[in-house]
Amino acid sequence: MFRGRDDLGVICVNDWYVMDLQIRNLDGMGGGGSGWTVGAEGACSFQTDRNPERGISEVTVEYGENSVFDVKKVQSHLCQPCLDKLLEVMDSYGEEGEKSGARDVCLVDFQTLELYSLQEHYISHYIRDYYVQIDGRDGDELEVIGIYAPVLENGERVPDIAKALENKYNCLILKQYGALRLEYWLYLQARESSERDKGIMSRRGYTPEDEKQFTGRQLELLQKAADEVQFLLDRGYDVKPVTTFVGNHYMFSERQRLALARSVSAKEYIQKRMNKELLQMEGEYLPETVHIDGFNTIITLEVALSGSSVFCCRDGVLRDLAGLRGTYHIIDKTQEAIRLLLGHLELLNIPEAVFYLDAPVSNSGRLSGLIREYSHEYNISVQTQIIPDVDRVLEQREGVISGDAIILNRCKSWLNIMPLILEQMECVWKIQL
Repeated sequence: MFRGRDDLGVICVNDWYVMDLQIRNLDGMGGGGSGWTVGAEGACSFQTDRNPERGISEVTVEYGENSVFDVKKVQSHLCQPCLDKLLEVMDSYGEEGEKSGARDVCLVDFQTLELYSLQEHYISHYIRDYYVQIDGRDGDELEVIGIYAPVLENGERVPDIAKALENKYNCLILKQYGALRLEYWLYLQARESSERDKGIMSRRGYTPEDEKQFTGRQLELLQKAADEVQFLLDRGYDVKPVTTFVGNHYMFSERQRLALARSVSAKEYIQKRMNKELLQMEGEYLPETVHIDGFNTIITLEVALSGSSVFCCRDGVLRDLAGLRGTYHIIDKTQEAIRLLLGHLELLNIPEAVFYLDAPVSNSGRLSGLIREYSHEYNISVQTQIIPDVDRVLEQREGVISGDAIILNRCKSWLNIMPLILEQMECVWKIQL
């Protein structure tokens, strides 16, 4: 009905209900006036106020109790490439440990079928000849105003999209508010390249306090505390109360306590993991397919490449303190991290690798695309899967690559390749507790 039409629309993705903006009166379709559309129980409702003769349309989305993005509902009616495309725009920010809480709405260009985010941190989009203003208000409703605003040059409309993207006002707005849609991808890449040339680098997993908390006397206390945590874990105590008790005694920060929790495990679990690790078994054949915890593995490599703290844990695994927080963004270290991982798999003569990425995490689709793009440079077959519960899948697999302790406890076998990769890198800040 809407495909190919020169118009925009709002999609409630959980039940895939589409509300067209009808910004312009095209071919007699889309008259003006106001209206109210009530969705399914618990879903979004739409209040519309359209004036196509003026090229203006306003849609107010009132969220229902179920208006939180649910990837399981969406998976049933989307193919994987379409799901990847959708996940790129369902990004939402939150505190560490919180779910992303993305609303189940996005904007669609019917003519190009490109999707645009309507999450709370976006305020506007320029889409071809349209300007869209977004107001998230208090979180209970969303106001979307679409305006027909073709770019003018000497008083005349500029039909070419490339020229429109060069409009200085557009670029200024997009730089200020960080809209990350496809039309401006090249612009953002150019900016990132410029920053790299100027020495402005992203540092994954870094906080300035680390240079005090994980060096000198503080490091000595942490190593002593790690032995005490080890003693208690070996006697059946749970890690959380143990690290709280020991951390309170030494007056450690939250980050220092997290380092203890990730670095130390009960000897029972350490032995269990070592018995399933394939690289240290002489004469053991490596699996034809490895199953990779995508975010977990790539983020650790990004942290190491950033010069941030990486911990040599007592089970032989390298771990970091970077939290995912429901969101993930590509940085200048991502490309090298992917290539290091793929290159080492090629050296091990692994014929196939499957990367599993968490569907609720923002930019999982974009990372999936990068992995597939760089995989063509290596003699290895690569697949990517964006799924809602990566941990549960990996717990049932052989040949797992992950640093997650629970996954390593439960999986059938695993490969500890991260220490081998980091041996090839320079200036890695490794901390032994």
